[in-house]
This record gives sequence, C-alpha cells and structure tokens, in this order.
Amino acid sequence: MRLEKLFPILVAIWAMATPLLGQSQDCSQKYLVNERPPIGSGSSYYRRRVIFPWYAVGPNPDGSRWETRLVFGLAAVPAPQDFLGGNYFIDYRSMKNAPAWNYVGVLRQTDVQQLPHDVAWAGGAFGNFLRLGSRMERHLTEFAWQVREGDNYTFNTTTDLDVGIIILDFYAGEKSNPCVVNQVYDNFAYAQLIFVYRRPDGTVQWQVSEPGYFVDQLSSRWAAPINISGVASDPPDFVDFEDPSFAVANAGDKEVRVRISIFEQFGEPHEGFSYPSWQKTITLGPMRTEGHIIRQFFGEDALFKSIYPGSNYGGRPSGFRGTILFEAIDASGNVDPSAKIIPLVIQRVGDSLTNVQLVKLPPVKPTW
Repeated sequence: MRLEKLFPILVAIWAMATPLLGQSQDCSQKYLVNERPPIGSGSSYYRRRVIFPWYAVGPNPDGSRWETRLVFGLAAVPAPQDFLGGNYFIDYRSMKNAPAWNYVGVLRQTDVQQLPHDVAWAGGAFGNFLRLGSRMERHLTEFAWQVREGDNYTFNTTTDLDVGIIILDFYAGEKSNPCVVNQVYDNFAYAQLIFVYRRPDGTVQWQVSEPGYFVDQLSSRWAAPINISGVASDPPDFVDFEDPSFAVANAGDKEVRVRISIFEQFGEPHEGFSYPSWQKTITLGPMRTEGHIIRQFFGEDALFKSIYPGSNYGGRPSGFRGTILFEAIDASGNVDPSAKIIPLVIQRVGDSLTNVQLVKLPPVKPTW
C-alpha cells in the first residue's frame, strides 16, 4: 500500500448552581453560537467543534481498502442533577469535485452502536447523548454520490479512495446552563479518529489513531519531528524505511495560506544553500484539507543532497532527520494569529504506521 492512497455534547441543563466534581466554575457563554442549529429549531445554541484534517475510505485497485473509524463521547462521570443529555452532529466533507448529477455528497457508514434517535442526515449523522458515559463509534467504509430521480434517491458508489475532513459538533440548546455546558465541554468530551488499512483478503495491515483537537484549542503554528530514510541507492528505496506524510486543514471560514517549512536536525533551514525547496506555501479554502508524502512534496534532492551539495546524498544514506513547521500566513508572509489550522503527521516504517505528536506553537514567535 503506498501512502499516496492515504491518507456533544452536551447538555440541556436548566438548573445547576455548584461546580461539577470540584472543577473551577466558568459560567461565560464562550461556546454560544448565534446561528440556527443543524437539527431542530432556535436561533442559537452552544457548540464545541472538533475537526479532523483527514479521513480515508474506499477500495484500492488491488482489492485492499481503507476505512476510518470515528470514536467520540462523554467521560463516564456522575451527571449533575437534572442532566438531560446533549446532541452531536457529524459532517463529512469530501475534497473531490461532485459530478453534475450529484444531489448531495454522502458517505456510507456502518453504525457499530446506535443510541435512540440516531439518524442519518445528508452528508453526516445526528444523534442524542442520553447520559455522561455515552460512547459512539462509526465506521466509514464506502464513499458514494447521491442521485435524485423524482422523489426517489439512490447511491452511486465510487471505486476511488475518498479523502476529506470530518467535522464533529457537540452542542446543546441556547437555554442550557452555561456553567454546566462549559464544565462538560472542557472536561469530559472526547473524540478520536482511527485509520484502518485492510489487505485484499480483509485482514488488517495498518491501524493508526489520531486524537481530536477542539477548534478553540487550535493555533496558527504547529511543528512535528520527522525522519525520512531509504536504502542507499540513487534514487533511495523507501519501501521498508521511514516515510512520513502530512495533511493540514483550514478550520476557519476564510481562505488561508499555509507555509510549510522543514529544518534539519540542527535547526537550520538551509534555504537557498543548494536546493531552495525547504519551504513551500499552499492555499486552503474554508474547511479544506491537503496532504502529501513529505519527500515528494519537498523533493528528494532537497532532503538528501542540499546539506552537502555534490556528495551523492551527502554520504547520508540513513536519511533526513529534522522538523516540519506549519504556519498560517497573510499575503505579506507574516503569521496570521487569527487563522486556525490543524495538521496531521503520520510516520510509516515498513508495515507499521504511527501518529507523530504535534507541538502547538504560540501564534506570535518569541522575541528572545
């Protein structure tokens, strides 16, 4: 399998005067959104949002396939008095261009667990959380376009791998107690994405997990360590060696430029030293994502030859060791502190796939 192929909650509470389980009390309306909820009526609601920068679902020509599992819920803790549960909404955004005949883009999904009132809704799903400790798991296994013929709807399943973003909203009604909303959102809500790659015979070859980040926790700058190595040949053979990929999503409602830079193990970018491809910029529309294999994005010459020009991979067949940096920038190249981006970095080593821990950086660079 080549990496080219890869790639709530809350609460309608009307009375609660004391902090939940000893947590500090925050009664601000920081999660209040002044817009109509995706399901139901009203002019506003409380929402905390998670955005995953990548999912993979669908078959490959060799009979193997990707599926993505979304796991989310509320921690199992004692509920406050009169706790009535909350709601979630999932929106799957494909990065493919819909065909002209498409009515609405959807993903087929297998429901592993269903709670009452759990229903499919357009390109996503909606349901209720009845209690703290509720857990949902959804398996995304097939991508399809929806066809409308009169009053009838059918699905035209594609055979291509689909990629995009997943938006998960935990939300509660506008009359909910903000003290309890904040306590539950801040302390007990969670989400996780799991990629599963199956061989042609259906057995699992790769599985890797990605934690969910709430949008209010995002930054305009992120970094992650990377290792890239291949057999000492020209060009290097990366079949059984370290080969990382990345994806980055724009979590905002306006277009954003993302500058992606790499630094070698001593922190030097070597921009322009030999091969000036240590830094590239991509443009992402609202709620859009893009992903690449790092060595293909920057070029193998840049990673293996630029430190010691003319030395046939610099005598470094073990490969490149360094850091990848993601920065949302404005038209002048300055970091845009108002932008919200979320990267994903995955490291492949042979048949093993691992999530690389991100480092969230402050929007403003230190001045020391």
